Amino acid sequence: MSKYILPDFKRLNPYKINKVNEKIKLSKTYNPEVEVKPTKDIYQRSLSKLVQNQDLMSKDYKILIFYLDDIERRGMFNKLINSFFNDLLKFPSHRKFLRPLTYYIYNNYDTSINLKEVYKSLYIVGKNLKDKEKYKFIKYKIDLNKDVKMFLNSVKREFYSCNNEDDIEVTMKKVFMRKTDKFYLSCMVKFIIENHRNENLYKDFFSAIKLMSLDLKKEVFVGILEVYVNENDVDKYPDPWFKLILDYLDDPYSSTNTKWSGIRNELKEVFRRWNNSTQLYNFFMNITGYVDEERLEFWKDYIENIYRIRYYEHLENALVMEFKNHVFIEFAKHGNASYIYDKRIKSIDDISMNSQKYKSASDLKDPYQGTKMIHYNGVWQEKFSDTIRNLGYKKSRW
Repeated sequence: MSKYILPDFKRLNPYKINKVNEKIKLSKTYNPEVEVKPTKDIYQRSLSKLVQNQDLMSKDYKILIFYLDDIERRGMFNKLINSFFNDLLKFPSHRKFLRPLTYYIYNNYDTSINLKEVYKSLYIVGKNLKDKEKYKFIKYKIDLNKDVKMFLNSVKREFYSCNNEDDIEVTMKKVFMRKTDKFYLSCMVKFIIENHRNENLYKDFFSAIKLMSLDLKKEVFVGILEVYVNENDVDKYPDPWFKLILDYLDDPYSSTNTKWSGIRNELKEVFRRWNNSTQLYNFFMNITGYVDEERLEFWKDYIENIYRIRYYEHLENALVMEFKNHVFIEFAKHGNASYIYDKRIKSIDDISMNSQKYKSASDLKDPYQGTKMIHYNGVWQEKFSDTIRNLGYKKSRW
């Protein structure tokens, strides 16, 4: 008899593995009913059989269809799809082909030249699905739509009626879709716009935005900006969304920025309204190192005249405000003068694109090229206003 007592392994659970499993099941991307793409090693074995003209099993077709985009690049699409059509009715069950086919359609809906052919396969598969509960909805959608575009539009409309994340999860399962599918992002556009104020969903929304193409991002941003066209109170604008728009689209009035092309001017104005207000407040209330309400209130009187505004930390914390024909420059540190330049001499584009020309704040302080204005205690506002009025600008707040 052994002098050591061996543990009863049957009664032990692999703690770490169980914890990982629990995390996976709690994940919003976990969907046990919708299969994931097989590994490349598995794919290579089935691909080798296709290349060598060997007989393909149903599991081979399933694997190869998951990698149909690669099959296309190899010039073997017709070879595979014709073989699949010929063998399809030999297989007693078609359900295993459902997710590979929807995977291809959902991820290549906007680029594939073979989408119609793939949908023909899905249509045949759908017709032969058994009347099990998990297949009823997708079978109904396929039966109802003989055209792939009609099918995709029908699927997208299902997401329009979603009211929360649970609804989205249920819908994804019904149409055999995953959050990693490209078409899912397209389906989410309307839901994101209608729920963009729900801070509990921000994390998921921002993750989805990150994966979207620029065109889809713009579709979301346009929808959000439209909500605030007639709202002049910038405090009611959701800062996280407007910051995200700034991160992805940048300044709408930059002469070199094309990301705003196709977006209406009134929506650019909504963004300008937020950007100007936010930049002014942040500069005079935070960056200056003290609460500078005098300068903040003064420039807020001209906020509608500001087309562009940019902060340059490396130039002694300079704030550059670009009006129609002039540039006004303030510095965070108390005691600095302000400077006005004709936009043909200095501009935000010029400062941003010429780092060698603007190495220090002194390059923004040139009284010979522009006008120097000093903040005298208690009396500077009237002199500034006279100067600005003489340049053709009137006080105007939103």
